[in-house]
Amino acid sequence: MKTIAAYDPVEPNAEMQAFGNYIRNCRKAKKLTQQQVADILEITTKSISCMERGINFPSSQNFFRLVKILDMSVDEFLFGCTRYDETLKIPELNDMLVQLEPKDRTTLINLSRMFCELLLRKKDAK
Repeated sequence: MKTIAAYDPVEPNAEMQAFGNYIRNCRKAKKLTQQQVADILEITTKSISCMERGINFPSSQNFFRLVKILDMSVDEFLFGCTRYDETLKIPELNDMLVQLEPKDRTTLINLSRMFCELLLRKKDAK
């Protein structure tokens, strides 16, 4: 069974740092400053800096706004910096979810639900 490393706000883990670097690279590719992104999201540049350093993730609302700012699809944004593990099974996902804080679990479930709905709409449109 796969386990999720505990989140340490002082020392971000490699996955969070990779995601933060990905956000930074996407922002720079669009020639946007942290200040410009912060202004659009109505958050501080410190919040953007924390995202880009892998200290925290964007909220679910800001996640979708960030995707739009960077002119990407959700799947391009998500899977451009993560790997899909086709061996992962539903019980393993449930085991991982129960380890999360309730707020984080809700955010992840909502993001997953929205992403699945998006993919199903895309599939139905074909």
